[in-house]
Amino acid sequence: MKMSKKISIVLIIILSVFVISFSVGLGFLISSGKNFNDFFIFNLNFDNYSKKLIDSKTFDEEKNINITFDRGDVLVEESSNNKINVEIYSDNVKKHSVTLDNDINVTLLTSKISSFRNIQNKIVIMIPKKYSKKITINGKIGDIKVNDFSNLDLDVTLSTGDIKIEKINNIDAILSTGDIKVNDVINAKIELKTGDVEIDSVKELKSTIKTGDLEVGLVKDLTAKLSIGDIEIDRVINSVDIKLNVGDLDITKAIINKNSNIKIKTGDIRINKLVNAKVDAKTRFGSLSINNDSKGAKNKIKVMATTGDIRID
Repeated sequence: MKMSKKISIVLIIILSVFVISFSVGLGFLISSGKNFNDFFIFNLNFDNYSKKLIDSKTFDEEKNINITFDRGDVLVEESSNNKINVEIYSDNVKKHSVTLDNDINVTLLTSKISSFRNIQNKIVIMIPKKYSKKITINGKIGDIKVNDFSNLDLDVTLSTGDIKIEKINNIDAILSTGDIKVNDVINAKIELKTGDVEIDSVKELKSTIKTGDLEVGLVKDLTAKLSIGDIEIDRVINSVDIKLNVGDLDITKAIINKNSNIKIKTGDIRINKLVNAKVDAKTRFGSLSINNDSKGAKNKIKVMATTGDIRID
């Protein structure tokens, strides 16, 4: 018998065993009334939250809130009773607590996934609309979602997950892997290893990104440092200080009221409309086109590229 024929027979036997095992397992699930998704180890539905409430507390006095967790999502919502309400949902809890000393402290540590379904743990923080304290979150894996709280200060340290915010006062975020989306914030400080940052409106933004893109709508003062990625800005109304190793920079409109700097090693720079700034631009390997230079302006924007084109209109 040839070797190829032997291999074919072995593969047929393995396939037959798999089909029989699958059929038996599926028949068991159907007869027991379970859902088809229960047959799989990983059910990648991140809204598949646990409905098992394991802790719930209410606090009358406004306090800072500290949250520590290993796996799960954190949701910050508006309370209906003008108090602080904390709820923890989990099917595989190892340790949990909601305590009060000077601050409100919330902890959720989970055991390894022991069921076929990937049920998401959830911490729900309900605060008054005018809450003006600070929420500090330290987590390993999970998403952070915050609704509209214009007086809220948020401090997040997260290994893997996304951060989505409607409106807050200040954010200080350190994230290893994931995306950050903010609609409206006054001051933002962001450190990100891998992922994208998108902010619609911010007064002062300081961001450091190793690999990923930065997209900003309206910003007053921007300080950005990227290793690899593109930067897109709709409107700057005071100053920029940008350092980019590899990637392109595109600014729709820049109103410069303070001396500014842009430096890129490899990539193109485009400012579609520059207002109120003298231009000092240079590229070593690339083309240079300056069509708008307010020579009588007090402020200066210095634009430098090692390899890439520069165009300012």
